[in-house]
Amino acid sequence: MPLNAPDPSQAPVALRVLIGALGALSLLAGARLYKPALLGSAFAAGAVGVYAAANVAPIPDLEPTAILVAALCVGLLVAILAGIAHRMALVAIGGVIGTVVGLVVASSFALPFWIPLVGAAVGALAFPWTLQPVLKVVTPAMGAVLVGWSVAMLENPLVVGVLFVMGVLVQFAIVGSAPKKAKDDE
Repeated sequence: MPLNAPDPSQAPVALRVLIGALGALSLLAGARLYKPALLGSAFAAGAVGVYAAANVAPIPDLEPTAILVAALCVGLLVAILAGIAHRMALVAIGGVIGTVVGLVVASSFALPFWIPLVGAAVGALAFPWTLQPVLKVVTPAMGAVLVGWSVAMLENPLVVGVLFVMGVLVQFAIVGSAPKKAKDDE
């Protein structure tokens, strides 16, 4: 495993089951259940990060239960922060995407220096509204990674790839489109 990352199969079963369940949610219904999938993925990032850190730089005499409790607490904190910051992040991501597109277009066609600024503004305004179709691809990718980690098969591209394709098919074909506008997105 790269960077001496801890073996997920050695993680506490409770953590693996929880991460696997959150991954399944994101994999199969992440676009429809955007907010729970976002918060679940953020929780997983925080919890797995603490578990990995505790194993890469171990603290002597630290009980496995203490690591599990710390992982759950940090995961919860990261989920809360993600819930607070997600709208601002969408605008920022759109701005970055618009800036990059503007830079590429401006440099390719020798356009004025302000074109990337226009791209940033357009991206910041448009990206939150174009997010829904993107979610049907991004959330299965995140779900495949989380499920792959929980079953200690993350480094197997075939397993993660099959999970990803399955998630995309489910989200596009079976689940359909997301509800019009969720109240908690406002």
